Amino acid sequence: MSVLAERLLQSHLWNDEQVLWQGQPIAAAPVAATAAREGFWRGLGTAIGLAVAGIVILIKLSPDFGTGFLKYGAIVGAIGLGGYVVWSAAYAGLRGRRLAGSTVYAITNRRVVMVQGEEERWVGIREIAAVRSRGGDVVVERKLTDAELRWRASTTNLEDELADAIAVGRAVVIAGVPEPARVVALLQTLQHPTAS
Repeated sequence: MSVLAERLLQSHLWNDEQVLWQGQPIAAAPVAATAAREGFWRGLGTAIGLAVAGIVILIKLSPDFGTGFLKYGAIVGAIGLGGYVVWSAAYAGLRGRRLAGSTVYAITNRRVVMVQGEEERWVGIREIAAVRSRGGDVVVERKLTDAELRWRASTTNLEDELADAIAVGRAVVIAGVPEPARVVALLQTLQHPTAS
C-alpha cells in the first residue's frame, strides 16, 4: 500500500482502533464497476420517484391539453428518466475509476472501512449481516436497523422485487481485493469469534 494511501486511512481511523488488514484495489476497473452498479440503483430509485410525480402531473394537466399531451409527455418523460439512469451509472463509474487510486480498504478491530477520496463508508463488526465473495470483490452487508425492520414488516413483496437496490445502500464492497478468500475468512472470524 502506498504511503499516501496509508496516510489517508490513518486520518479516518478512530482512537484505539487497530488495523487487522488494509489494502487497495488491484485495478481501477472493479472499483468503477461497483460504483456504476451503485449509481445505477440510486439513479433508478430517483427515476421511479420522479416518474410517479410526473404521472400525477400529466394526469392533472391532460384534461386541459388533451390526450396527446399525456401520450407525448409520457414518452418524453420515459426517455428522460431512462437517460438519467444511464447517466447516473456512467457518471458514478467514471468517478469510481478516477478515485480508484485514492481508494483504501481496512478491517479493524471495530469496523470495516472503505475510504474513497474524502468519502468514508463503514460497517461495524457487530452490524455485519453477511460476508460473501463476488468474483474479486468482497461484499459486506449491514444488518437491518430497527426502523428498516419495522418498514419491512409493513410492506408486501416489494422488498423482494427491489432486493438488489436495497442491498446497495446496506453494503460496503471491497472491490478488486488481491486475496478475497483471506479477507472473507478474516471477516467471518471477526463476525463469529467463538467459532474460531
